[in-house]
Formats: sequence, structure tokens, C-alpha cells
Amino acid sequence: MSTVILIGGPTACGKTTLARHLEKVIPNSISFRRVDGFYELGKERGIKNIFQEISSKEVDEYFLKKCKREEVVLSDVHYAVQLSRETEYVPTISQELLENLKENGIEVIAIYLDCSPETCLERETIRFQNTGKPKRNSSLKEAILEQQSEKEKWEDVCSHDFVKGILLNSELFLPEELGEIAIQEWKKKGKSFIKDRNDL
Repeated sequence: MSTVILIGGPTACGKTTLARHLEKVIPNSISFRRVDGFYELGKERGIKNIFQEISSKEVDEYFLKKCKREEVVLSDVHYAVQLSRETEYVPTISQELLENLKENGIEVIAIYLDCSPETCLERETIRFQNTGKPKRNSSLKEAILEQQSEKEKWEDVCSHDFVKGILLNSELFLPEELGEIAIQEWKKKGKSFIKDRNDL
């Protein structure tokens, strides 16, 4: 059985860092973000305006094919995205995608990395200063709204009985510790693809 592990949460909560760590300790796993489908399809088709000319449905189909081919896919995601400052946050993981994953026998684990808006905003500011990566949030109010929306959409994903939800606090633990906690949670759920602790 293939497995997709969604790792989401607000900006700068540690999603990519945790995904990279888990890729090292989970055998036969790869990191592939759902949003990467836009870029890969755009490259294949020679399209520059990828978000205007490629639909979310096409990206979902591309992501599904990737999940079917691989044993374990680690996907760093935003469960919610704000299309503009004038609109509310909308889900990025569609009900249709979740149902298609289920129908194809792909196990879904949805991780949410909890982190205070204050800490996320501070990390985001430091990252901008160090790398120049654009900030998604420019105020604490925006960071709070993003966190609320991300958690709400994660809860929607976890409302499906075939989705295993795991809540982790990335403010209290290092990536290695978070990985250890996640692995122990999967062991409780009978995860066959996780190595014995002595093998890690």
C-alpha cells in the first residue's frame, strides 16, 4: 500500500524541515509537494503562467499519479491559502483528491505543525532578512488569521474516517524530536513502513 504524508501548518512552522528529516528516516520515501505539480506540468507544456493556465484538478491528477508510483510521499503543504488580501482562506486539499487517494488504496496521514503566530512571524521575518524570501504575513493579525485557517482546513481533512491526523508542536521540539514523536504515533497505528526504533 502506498502512503502520502501531508505535513502542513502556518508559514515558517517547520514543514519543509520536518519533511527533509522524515525522508532520511522513512525507507523508500520521497519529498514531493502537491504544488510542485504546477511547476512540473508547466515545464512539460512550456507554460509560463502556470497558475492561470493549469487547473488544480490537473495538479491533483498529477499528484495522485506520483502517490500511486511511490511507496511513501512526504508532501509539505499549506492546508489553506489566501488568494488575495480581500478574500478568505480556501482549502488546497480538495475533497475529490482525498476520495481519489482512498479509492486508489493510498493511505493518508495528515500532520499539523502547531506553532504560535508570534513565533511563526518572527521566524518568517528572520528568513526574509537572511534569504530575501517574500513574507506571506506582514503583521501579527495576518499570522493569527493564517494559523486559524490552516488548522480549520486541516481539521476538515481529518474529518474523513480514512485520514489519520497527527498534531505536533514544532515550537517545543526540534525536527529530530518531532520525527521521533511522529514515528511513535505511526507505530501505535500499526504503520508497517516504519522501521523499528533500533534500526533508525
